[in-house]
Order: sequence, then C-alpha cells, then structure tokens
Amino acid sequence: MSHEPSHPGSRHFRAVSAPDLSTLSGAVNATYDRLDDLVRVAQRHYSRLAPPVGEVPQPTTADGTAPPPHVPDVAWVRRAALTAADGLTITANGTANFDGNSTAFLADLGRDLRKDGITVAHVAAAAEALGRALCDLYNHSYPGTDLTYQAAEQAGIPVGLTELLQTVDLGVRIAALGAVEDEDAGIPAAADAEVLEIQHRSPRVTVVRLTATPPQTGWAGQFLEVRTPAEPEQWRSAASAIPPNHGGLLEFPLVHPVGAPPQVTVGEHWVVANPTGGLELSTDTPTLMIALGAGLAPLRALILDASTHDTVPPVHLYWQVDNPDDLHEYTGLLGLAGVFDWLTVTPVVTDATATGDEDWFATPERERFTIYSRPGPEQLVNGEELRHGTAADVAVADNAGNTWAGRRVLVAGGPEDATAVNEAVSVLTAAGVDPAMITAESM
Repeated sequence: MSHEPSHPGSRHFRAVSAPDLSTLSGAVNATYDRLDDLVRVAQRHYSRLAPPVGEVPQPTTADGTAPPPHVPDVAWVRRAALTAADGLTITANGTANFDGNSTAFLADLGRDLRKDGITVAHVAAAAEALGRALCDLYNHSYPGTDLTYQAAEQAGIPVGLTELLQTVDLGVRIAALGAVEDEDAGIPAAADAEVLEIQHRSPRVTVVRLTATPPQTGWAGQFLEVRTPAEPEQWRSAASAIPPNHGGLLEFPLVHPVGAPPQVTVGEHWVVANPTGGLELSTDTPTLMIALGAGLAPLRALILDASTHDTVPPVHLYWQVDNPDDLHEYTGLLGLAGVFDWLTVTPVVTDATATGDEDWFATPERERFTIYSRPGPEQLVNGEELRHGTAADVAVADNAGNTWAGRRVLVAGGPEDATAVNEAVSVLTAAGVDPAMITAESM
C-alpha cells in the first residue's frame, strides 16, 4: 500500500487503497484521505442539529446599525481535526489519547468560539454531526451518542471506526470543557466597547479609546480579539495599552499604512473578546522589555499595572519603530520614567535616514498630537538617548557588562511583527540570553 503525507509535519498518512477500519490507526489514516468530504457532510448535519446562535454583543455603527451575527467559518472544523489528530497518540492496546498541546488547543477552541455565541449545546451538535458524517462516509448507520462497543458491534460498525467515533467524542468534550471552565469562572463570552475618542498620532498610528461593558477584559499585557462595524466579518487582534480597570477603559494603538487609517467613528460600538497571552512582569526579578511597534501596548499596560505596587524590580524598555514620529507614546513613557526610578526607556528607530512628518502635521488638528511623540527637553532628561538599529541589537550592545544576566525578557510585537519577534529572540539567545527566561508574543 502506498502512502503520501496528509499534511506537513503530520504523524499520520493518507491511505490510497481501500480503507482499513479494523483498527483506530487504520480508521484515522482512511479518514485523512477524505477529510474534506467529512467536513462537508458534517456541516450539513450540523446545520440541521445546531440551535440558534446564542446572544452576544454585536458591533454597531454610531447610528445603531448592526450587522448579522457572525458565524464562524466551518474551516475551523477542518483545522481542529488536523491539529487534534496530529497530537493523537495511539496506545499499544489500540486506544487513543490527545497530547498536551492538542488538549490545550481543543480547550482553547471551546473558549474562543464563545465570542460568536457558540455554546456547549452547539459543541454537542458538532459532536453528533461529526459522528453522523463518519458513519455516512463508511456506509454505516449512526448508533447514537454515548457509543459503547456492544452497541457498535450490534450495529455492525468495525472496531477501528468505533474507536474513532469515541475519539472524536473525546475531543469535542475537551472543547466543551474549555467553554464550561470560562463560563464557571464568570468570564464573559464577549464585551461591548463604545468608542470614546480617536487620535491620529502619526500617518501610521491611530489610537482608539473605548469603554467596555462589562469592564473586566482579562489581565494586563494580554491580547484581545476585536470586531468592528467596519469589518463585522473579521476578528482582529489588538492589545490595550492600559491595564483592565473598573471603568472598562481600553486604549488600542493601531498601526496602518500611510493614508489608510482605520474606519472608526466616535459613538460606534466594537466587540472585544477572548483575552489571551502570557506576558507578565516578575515581582522579584528585573525585566528587559523589547517592544516592536504596536507591541508597546501590552508592555505599557504591564508597566502601568506595576506602578500601583509598592516595590518593582528594575525594568528596561527598548521600543522599536521605523520613524521617530511613530513613537506615539514617547512623552508619556518618559513621564513614567521620571516618576518611577525602576523604569528606564530607550527609543530605537530602525531607519537612520527617517525624518519627521512635518507636512502631515501641518494642520492644527494633527499638530496637537505631536506632544505624544516629540517630548521637550524637560522630558527627554528622563530617558535614554534615541538609538538607531533594532531594539534587540541595541539591547545586546548595551549588554557589554552582561547587564541582562538573570533578567526576565519580554518581547512583544503587533500583528505584522511575527517575523521580527522571532528575529529579536534569535538575536538575544545568540548573545547568551537564556531562552527559558524569554516570553515572546505577537498579536
């Protein structure tokens, strides 16, 4: 029998010959070969079995116009199947377990789908839809939920297919557990957030301030998923530059191409959901921060959160942008550094030839925002000299005396900075920073 890889990195293979459903391994291999058929048939069953989408906040324009509820693309079923199956471990006696990564993925999937009104009842419908689809693919009658070996044998279902049905049910139960855990913890599926203010701080950076209801939107330093009236079919990743607070205030710095700021109006309502991320300040170890562009937001939130503590270990922030006018919170950071002796701020501009956006700031409406990126001499004394290059390279150059030994390192970037975040980590580890001390995330 010949084989071909089912997808890059998979431990399973698609069978080209007739399916072998006598073992779980054979059933998994055979189903990989028909995964698209499985998703298509499961979608048909799911549309019949699933209850209406639960009520969750919807983005609305300033005049109150709301789009239809967002329905997750069925592609998530295929992605979930691929990811979960790649972490499937088949034991010596033929049963299966999911490894730690796949278990975490499935639980996070259950949590994530809550933002679109997908409840435990929908997850149960998905389990039945997948079970029915598997039976349809292999011309067997669906034996019902809570399948036992005895019931499967009476229905003439091969052992391998029976175990695959049970494995699918296990995976769906793990996803349901993730959703239930968040519900029991009182974490809202999503929050409504009204736009209060819009600041165009440079040709490439717009800051949007909102207030969320309910106000609890995760922890300082976490990323959120955001849905807006301008793009109601898309969930975008963003991070608030201020920590969660009783007033529900959020501040999203959004990086965009010149001349293409986000379409947003004061008074419209966004939806925020699914706080994720592991960036956090140590309470007993000095911290090196590397912020790339909009990656400043979660790190600034951590700094503001730490400012409420009695004692804070030293924090050195290197903030990298391409143009000096994109240092959209430079003055504010210097103000914090002037008040808190544990904070050091070093701005880094990648393009040594970049000049200010004088023409863009020529109008009074825009000129007033230069106070954020162009601090005066009295503020500049609170920070380090502006440097050129990358934040990681500058930090390494400053480490001639092994200054960063034993420090926690946080690296954060915006949605467009995934590659730059990885490169920064590579530079730091090549310079001797312990990888175990680094937490790196991009939106």
